[in-house]
Amino acid sequence: MYFPYLIMSKNKTILLLLEWYDYRFHSGVAQAAYKYGYNILCPRHPDITKMDNFDPLEFIGCVTLCQRNDTVENLARKKVPIIELGHIPYPRPIHRVLPDNRIIGELAADHLMEHGYKHIITINHDGRKMYKERIEALQRTLEECDGSVQMTQSKNVDECFINELKTFAINRKNQGIHKPCASFACSDLLGSDIISALLSLDYRVPNDFVVLGVDNDVLLQESLPIKMSSIDTNPEGIGYKAIELLDEVLKSNKPLDKDDITYVKPKGVICRQSTSIFNIDNKVVSDALNWIHRNFHRGIQASNIAEALEVSQQGLQKLFFEHHERTPGQEIRYQRVRAVASLLRQTNVNLLEISKSCGFTNVDTMIVNFRNEMGVTPGRYRSQFIVSNH
Repeated sequence: MYFPYLIMSKNKTILLLLEWYDYRFHSGVAQAAYKYGYNILCPRHPDITKMDNFDPLEFIGCVTLCQRNDTVENLARKKVPIIELGHIPYPRPIHRVLPDNRIIGELAADHLMEHGYKHIITINHDGRKMYKERIEALQRTLEECDGSVQMTQSKNVDECFINELKTFAINRKNQGIHKPCASFACSDLLGSDIISALLSLDYRVPNDFVVLGVDNDVLLQESLPIKMSSIDTNPEGIGYKAIELLDEVLKSNKPLDKDDITYVKPKGVICRQSTSIFNIDNKVVSDALNWIHRNFHRGIQASNIAEALEVSQQGLQKLFFEHHERTPGQEIRYQRVRAVASLLRQTNVNLLEISKSCGFTNVDTMIVNFRNEMGVTPGRYRSQFIVSNH
């Protein structure tokens, strides 16, 4: 049993050691450290072999994202509390703060099914726990709705993987399914490689293949020819929660006989070009959904959809009733509310500006529609993701 280090001095310095760096983890840690009155010791290029040179009295706790076993072994010898942000094993019990991979997988399935995709291909997780959890949740959610996940034999985006993508697409055409295929990537890095591979084969994204990633790596997005939809895992919230938890641990000094895991909810799906095509059995309904997606922010009504598609409003209503779960009017409100939710999670923009940018006539109408769809007010919803405002 491991007993956390008793604070013997007034020192309030915490070691932040990120061997896999994401500025958003650092930002969340910094914001929480400021709130709770901690200093951050962040070695720019820590020499792992000289970790013993760190005097334990220099820091009273650690927030780490380790990838090397020698780092873990050196840190484990320090009799201070550790909050690890990854899955790497430690020789003693520690606290972990991790993204909720179950919810990430469920969000991926919901997003793809909402766009009409129930049969998904994904790259082999190769036993990586984080990826495995995401794919298993994706698979469970899809199978509950008569969908499926095909995991490739390939573990990397290589020639074998490309051949498996080709076979997947050909099999669907042989089955008479002349619609875009869907791919889920457990990280944006894999997703960007998949998009590059597809484009090299003259597949169009999203017309032939839609691709959904995980991480919402904005810097990576800048290098992509096709902007990729992605699930924001909330690394800033993870960093913030790590300091919050470390503060509790330092104050409580409770013994730990096994790993203690805290899960942080992802912020949601950030929709971009790579999943912007709806794949519905009926072409008119599919075209209507795509048209709504492009125009909901313009203050459109159901009659505008029928006019744009050159069909009668009554006929459009009938087709939606037969092939979709919402009416045209409900779909407009639904997509507007989803856009509002995304802005509430990702930005500090005020409600008036959000209502205007999402096609609502005024703030009151937006609040009513949002509460009806989401079950909470915009303000309460935003408060769940308020870390970035600290």
